[in-house]
This record gives sequence, C-alpha cells and structure tokens, in this order.
Amino acid sequence: MLGAAAGLVDSGVARELAGRIVFLAVPAEEYVEIEYRLGLVRRGLTRFLTGKQELIRLGIFDDIDMAVMIHTTGPDVHEGAAGLSPSSNGFIAKNIRFIGRAAHAGMAPERGINALNAAQLALNAIHAQRETFRDEDCVRVHPIITKGGDLVNVVPSDVRMETYVRAKTPDALLDAGDLSQLIPVLHPMMTGACGSHHQTDWDIADKESGYVNPSRSMAMMAVALLSQDARRARHVLDNFTPGMSKAEYLDRQKSVFRTAVFS
Repeated sequence: MLGAAAGLVDSGVARELAGRIVFLAVPAEEYVEIEYRLGLVRRGLTRFLTGKQELIRLGIFDDIDMAVMIHTTGPDVHEGAAGLSPSSNGFIAKNIRFIGRAAHAGMAPERGINALNAAQLALNAIHAQRETFRDEDCVRVHPIITKGGDLVNVVPSDVRMETYVRAKTPDALLDAGDLSQLIPVLHPMMTGACGSHHQTDWDIADKESGYVNPSRSMAMMAVALLSQDARRARHVLDNFTPGMSKAEYLDRQKSVFRTAVFS
C-alpha cells in the first residue's frame, strides 16, 4: 500500500486522476482473540470484533465508492503471478463456555460435574454433522479448546472453546461478507511468498513479487480506474448492485452477535 502511494505521488500521476484515492489500513483484520475482543465490547470500547465491521459502523467507508487490496500468497495457489480466489467464505465465530462443578478428582470425583466431558461431547457432535454439509456450500467448522480446566487434580468446572463456522453463501451461513456487500471490492492474490498461511514458515521469499509487483499493481489499478475522467470506475459503479445497505448490514451483524445460555 505504501509502495503504491509513493509511486502515484512521486510520479505526479495522482494529480491527473479524477477522484480521491484513500490509503486505509484496517486494524484487527483477523477475527481472532475472541475472548479478549468480547472484553472490549463489554467495556464499551468497540461494538464488533473485527476492524472492517467496526470501521463500517463508524462510517469510515461512507464516502468510499470502491476498494482494492492484495493478499500475498505462495506459488502453489495460482499458476501465474496473480489470480482471484474461487471462493471467499463468510463465517460466524462462536465463543463457547461449559460450566460444571469443581471437585477433587482423586478423592471425590462423584461430587463434580465435568465440563471438559461436555466439551468433548460437543466436539464429537459437531464432527458427526460434517457428512451432512453440502459440497456446494463449502462449510467448514474448526473448533479449538482454549481452556481445558484449572488444575489436574480438580474436576474441570470451566472449559472454553472457540470455533468458526464458515460457508460460501449467506443463505448457508446467515452471515455477510463485510465490505463487499456494500461497495465493489477487488481482492486478488499475488505470489512472492513461501510456506503456509499463518504458520511459522511463512516468508516473503521473492521480494520483487512480494513487495514491488503488488505496489505497481495497486497503483496501476488506480490509474486505470480514475483516468479519462474515471470512465472505468464509473462503469464499475453503474454495474454494481449492493448485496445490502449499510443499515441492513449492521442489522445482520447485530442479529448474529448474541449470547445464548442452555441448562
């Protein structure tokens, strides 16, 4: 992003383009650390759990007509230097807490209610549902246990789990795809990296492909869209139908942001 900004400004071409170009970094892009972010919500510091959702709520994108970003990937994803993902799933995150009764695990286990056993049953029940997911919905469910108990000699009374439920369509998931529901969004993948996404072996192995080419591509995309009195940008906007309004998007997000308690 910084490379694209430098290229457009230093070359002087930005002055010849119709419209404004905003270089915007989105914090908290990954939907992780759910318990911590729920704490921010409880304290009134945020309303949603990711940067894009919160920025949409705050109106940061209200005067933005379209958005472009580039995600770096490895050569195993695309045959060429760039490409688009065939599917970009939406998801709902779930933060689950199992509450039992603590007891001494060696002396009086019968007095306890083992919350970890309940969590294990839940994991098995989720796994039993996998064969019912339709291939075309591209459903993915991948839970983790973030707290399995407190002490090894105490029957676990507080066990916590986080999971995503991903799917390809809102109908399959009851979820929304954030910014792309409101304005035209382009999110290509470009090579230059090696290793696996979000793993310790991830690295930008080819600096030209990983840093320079994405900068050039973003800058040239701005030129292509906003030159000739923004002819191409106007064409994109004229042929774009939003999936939902901002109000509908926020209502959808609020409808899935809830707490349920089962005895």
